Amino acid sequence: MHRRSALRVMAKQRIKSSVERMRILISEDDAVSQRVLKFIISREGHETVVVGDGAEALAQFRRKRFDVVLTDWMMPEMDGIGLIREIRAMAGVPPIVLMVTALDSVLSRQHALDAGADDFVAKPYKPEDILELIENCRARQQQKPLPVVALPKSTGGGRSSLAAVCFAASTGGPPALVQVFENLDVQTRTAFFIVQHGPAWMLEDFAKRLNQVTKMPAVLAEHDMPVQGGEIYIAPGKKHLVLDSNGAVLQLDDGPRVNFVKPSADVLFKSAAKAFGSDSLAVVMTGLGRDGTLGAAHIGSVGGDVLVQNPSTAVAPFMPQSVIENRQPCLVSSLPEMPEAIQRLLETRVGNVQKA
Repeated sequence: MHRRSALRVMAKQRIKSSVERMRILISEDDAVSQRVLKFIISREGHETVVVGDGAEALAQFRRKRFDVVLTDWMMPEMDGIGLIREIRAMAGVPPIVLMVTALDSVLSRQHALDAGADDFVAKPYKPEDILELIENCRARQQQKPLPVVALPKSTGGGRSSLAAVCFAASTGGPPALVQVFENLDVQTRTAFFIVQHGPAWMLEDFAKRLNQVTKMPAVLAEHDMPVQGGEIYIAPGKKHLVLDSNGAVLQLDDGPRVNFVKPSADVLFKSAAKAFGSDSLAVVMTGLGRDGTLGAAHIGSVGGDVLVQNPSTAVAPFMPQSVIENRQPCLVSSLPEMPEAIQRLLETRVGNVQKA
């Protein structure tokens, strides 16, 4: 069997076995692209509605909610960015949103993800790419509630000279994290670690954006990189970020996905709990799925703090809501109040931390 045909069959088998029949809205003004997308989706047994512009798509969405929205960028009446923002502003369970467009550049990708797209697909694309993205996003969205975690209290590690703040974010994460760090004072004796779900190109660009808004250097983590206070370390694409037992050196792990994602915040958080003990803080922000919930429980079990973004202020409320539903003791904060909340927790719970 031809390799592409084999991949198509495999993707078809995976999505049919892992998710139920879905209602999918296709917003695309090009007739050929309409037919291609409709064929790809319909042959999997999903219900499809096809419209020619963003305004009509929004009207359809208001009348009948959809599980997935596939949208082009450049369309009459309302473009794809406007459509995504309107959908994300609505109450209720948010759909999976994929931007499918020929506008393929770092800036356009960044713009689409900032608007609230779960992922970005550049034309031309392979059918299996569309199906795999839908499958992965749906699996994360419908991940079963995690068992209530009641971990025994332990002292964990504890690196006396440094504290750790670990962030978890996914859909809508880059602009939210930028907002936090541009309003966060420099902390010379705190190291910051970020798991932002996304491809390598996005994380590289995200590191550059953070460096433009904060006085603390932001870098993509590398294997065996030493940990320094007052620096921000971002997990690179397709690698888990792990702290060594002393919290002094970063490790990159190429193990399997956790919570359907790699990098995974749970992996980082658990290692931070062991390395920093009560001098660790978990911050769970906007995102699709439940990544960060179990890791936050580990940080709480060693006496660390857990801060979650108020789900009502999140582009995708699933990740912070998961922590709350898991009955994890935590502080809930709106996005604008998070920088102050982080600084307050560092000052009150981590006595060895001081500002620059």
